[in-house]
Amino acid sequence: MVDIHKTAIIEEGAIIEDGVTIVPYCIVGKDVIIKKGTVLQSHVVVEGITEIGENNTIYSFCFNRKSKSRLKNIKANLQKLL
Repeated sequence: MVDIHKTAIIEEGAIIEDGVTIVPYCIVGKDVIIKKGTVLQSHVVVEGITEIGENNTIYSFCFNRKSKSRLKNIKANLQKLL
């Protein structure tokens, strides 16, 4: 079972395996694969061609991003949620 908080933004195309937990205000891009047992803590942004292996914890406010223009879009989406 995948546990994704209602405020998290998961783009179509992202692959989220069973046992993954994604907590409030996370953003997962379309080219991301997250393997089972991984936890994304609050405000994590993962974009680009990225694979996160099994049983990892990504701590709050960690991010990888593609470009500054993409970051502006993320900020705009977060403002809509607040």
